[in-house]
Amino acid sequence: QRGGLEEGKLDQVFVQMERIQRQVEDQHSSTENTLSSQHAALHYNLSSFKVEVDTKLKQQQKLLQVSLQAINTTLAQLKQNQDQFSDQKPINQLPPHPPSDTAALWGAIMRLDNTVVNNTV
Repeated sequence: QRGGLEEGKLDQVFVQMERIQRQVEDQHSSTENTLSSQHAALHYNLSSFKVEVDTKLKQQQKLLQVSLQAINTTLAQLKQNQDQFSDQKPINQLPPHPPSDTAALWGAIMRLDNTVVNNTV
């Protein structure tokens, strides 16, 4: 009878071991599924973030290009005006305040400065 009792205990131990092994396998499978889902979500989020950043960078580059073109145009106009003034009047007879195109230049510089500040924030 003692052999049967020990054999019964061994059977119980084997059943418990199999149950524990199934639990470990289930937990392992669940962990793998969770990690796989998290990896997919991370990949999607990083891809979306990259697209968003690339789009914003392109927009800012276009704005900067437009601002620089405006500054170049304003500078060319200022040079043209300066050349016209230097042809017409001696330096000591120039008006006491700069021509109104300077305001446009400073406006363009301010817009460019704001664009740069907004890009660095």
